[in-house]
Amino acid sequence: DSTAAIQISNAGAADLILSSLSSGDARFAARHASQPADLVVPAGDSRPVTVTFSPDTGGALATTLDLIHNDVSSPTQILLSGTCVAPANPAQLLPLSVDFGNIKYGSTAQSSFDMINNGGSTITISSIQSNDPQFSCNVTGATMAPGETRSVELYFSATSLGTKTAALTIQQDGVVQPITLPVRADATVALNIGSLNFGSIVPGKTALLPLTIDNPSAAPVTITSIVSDNPAFVPDCSTCVIAAGDQQTIYVTFRPTSTQAQSARLSITHNPTLIVNLAANGFKDDFSQSLDADGKPLQTFAVPFGGEWLAGLLFCLYALIRRRAA
Repeated sequence: DSTAAIQISNAGAADLILSSLSSGDARFAARHASQPADLVVPAGDSRPVTVTFSPDTGGALATTLDLIHNDVSSPTQILLSGTCVAPANPAQLLPLSVDFGNIKYGSTAQSSFDMINNGGSTITISSIQSNDPQFSCNVTGATMAPGETRSVELYFSATSLGTKTAALTIQQDGVVQPITLPVRADATVALNIGSLNFGSIVPGKTALLPLTIDNPSAAPVTITSIVSDNPAFVPDCSTCVIAAGDQQTIYVTFRPTSTQAQSARLSITHNPTLIVNLAANGFKDDFSQSLDADGKPLQTFAVPFGGEWLAGLLFCLYALIRRRAA
């Protein structure tokens, strides 16, 4: 705040009575010693009026002070002006934002950020407040010496589903503009597994694996999209609604067309998106594919060099057994 004094002089022969002093801007306030009564200035005398400038933002400000009195020249106007230079905030936050990522509904996650006093004098953090009660921290205020770093633990309690964004407001004594820390978290349904591995499946065959989605919340959840980025992996549904406290099992089908290793990402979206990693077909390099007379896949393995005699012997034994059986 800044103050300035104004002298009200009465050059007349009778009392000068000021009944009102009003400003067009609340950041400029006038006051005299007689308040709340009228200000009376005797003939040939003067009285002081104090004007206080209390800016709440940086920059130049101006208004008029209107003096209502009993003289024929009433009202008298005085131009008021002032410039506010907002002090730099010596407090710094690192990191500049906090993202908790995917957090299962009903659970609590922890992170942290640092407050650093980059100034040359002690600062006082008077309050740290969140505009979303799901985000909270273990510090509500602090006094920090020059160069001091204070670590603050930050918590997210997932009490409702969906993507949550909020801001922590850190207010410092003597600084008009607070600093803010953006925070974010995705409160999600629960998956019984984070990945599915189908193993080695022969081309032409089909394999299915289950994946269970659990809704532990007290409200129904709509899964708006279940999509695989590899057409070899196909979920049995693309959307579903899971009742409160219920679960839904979906089945992912794998239909390989080759023996090459396959992978995919299964995206399950209900506000945030959950990712399930899919993998299959870890065949060795010596695997080759052929078909029998009915067009069905056959698995044949190359015989290592030098084993031709063993393969021939086995073939002869097989033929002999068939002949005796006949």
